[in-house]
Amino acid sequence: MLERGKASTLLVVKLDRLTRSLLDLDTLIRGYFTKERYHLLSVSESLDARTAMGRFVLYILGLIAQWEREAISERTRDAMAHLKQQGVAMGGAPYGFAYSAVRDKAGRKRLIEVPDQMNVIARMAELCDVGTSASRIAGLLNAEGTAAPQRAAT
Repeated sequence: MLERGKASTLLVVKLDRLTRSLLDLDTLIRGYFTKERYHLLSVSESLDARTAMGRFVLYILGLIAQWEREAISERTRDAMAHLKQQGVAMGGAPYGFAYSAVRDKAGRKRLIEVPDQMNVIARMAELCDVGTSASRIAGLLNAEGTAAPQRAAT
């Protein structure tokens, strides 16, 4: 809307809601807000991006927002690796398994086998062991009326 002349001001609740990338912030400041034509207003911070001090504070806040985003990413990655190391299943249950309704001592759901699906896996392994191609296995299972794996609705 700024580029089309439909607006002259960009209003944000908080600057880190605009972007958490210092490169993106620099592009926005240089492209839009250093000129007198466009204005950036933040409800939380009182800054004027047209002044040297305003841009300085914007860049500092942008740097902090980028650091925060990267720190959150690192903590999340480390926590996921820790859970995986403890044997906690991540994501959806693979075919042949489902998450138990009962939680373990740590409060986590564990994977349990689904007998009907495990039978299909065993049948596929038998066919593979005798040299049946993957496409032929799929055709045989379809002809036998074996249901394809279903994704959980999101």
